[in-house]
Amino acid sequence: DLTGLSVNVLLVQLLGMYNAYLVSSLLIRIIGFTGIALLLSSYFITRKEDRFIVWSCALIFSVLSVFTPFGLSVLGQPIVLWAFLNLRSGKKLILSYIVLAAFPFYSSIVWFAIPFLALLGLTGIYFFYRKELNLHYVLGFVLLTAMFVLVNFPILSVTFSEANFVSIRSAYNLYMFEKPGLPKSAGDTLLLLLVTHYHIATFIPVVSLIAILLVVKRSEHLLTALLISILAICLFQGFYSFPEYWLSDKTDLVKSFRFNRFIILLPFLWLLGFSIALVKMRSSGLFKPFVLPFIYVQLFMAFAANDEVLHNYRMLTGHQKFPG
Repeated sequence: DLTGLSVNVLLVQLLGMYNAYLVSSLLIRIIGFTGIALLLSSYFITRKEDRFIVWSCALIFSVLSVFTPFGLSVLGQPIVLWAFLNLRSGKKLILSYIVLAAFPFYSSIVWFAIPFLALLGLTGIYFFYRKELNLHYVLGFVLLTAMFVLVNFPILSVTFSEANFVSIRSAYNLYMFEKPGLPKSAGDTLLLLLVTHYHIATFIPVVSLIAILLVVKRSEHLLTALLISILAICLFQGFYSFPEYWLSDKTDLVKSFRFNRFIILLPFLWLLGFSIALVKMRSSGLFKPFVLPFIYVQLFMAFAANDEVLHNYRMLTGHQKFPG
């Protein structure tokens, strides 16, 4: 069995495919709502008068059109960061360690582990530079990494120890008909900046981008860092085909694993930046009247980008159409 220890597999065994899909979709949305609400209210939006922004952004995040088989890989990111910030602050240590130990059972090592562990590593370096890194943060990082290896050990052992194992991505030439090109890479970068990939969550962040640009300043280090991170991820994804093409003949690891899955961080980074921008807009006499309209439009766009929601409404109105 190469599936590893997975909550998704357990749900299918207990409930069957369709019911497991429904239950899993509900679970990840509840956890996604709870996780980002905890994260924002604990560390980013602490004033009680701004709590409606917390609940609004949590609702937007929880209704995103995520790829349910990936489990908590997208919607679970806030609760993992919340756990790590707790460890760094010495708060809720037992609960935070439990969250980190349990998380790999309900997420994808391929999509989540490397991108988010890299984010946590950079965050740890920042804390170390500010002399705020402690042992609990490091132990949490080691625990999360070890649990991912343990949960996925069957497939990892086959991938790296079986001489006869051939990845499906190594068996074909991805660039047989079209080689990397600057116009296409630039177009892919711009498209990803405007609409996130459907594998992670179909999210149209135009409103979030406008909100961030309205209030971002050089002195706003967190918002600036979030915006730079988003742009860097989009550029990396858009131009990843070049190093992949150049290195594909030298190593199969680049083709078989693909290291461009940092895009899975985008929905969370966008919503985190959006929530912080809304708080700053609310503190501004000029932008305060736009806070609620921005929330309503971004919420509408989150629903409108969800094929499952649209498909259900088409069925209810007698206009059934396959999603997409």
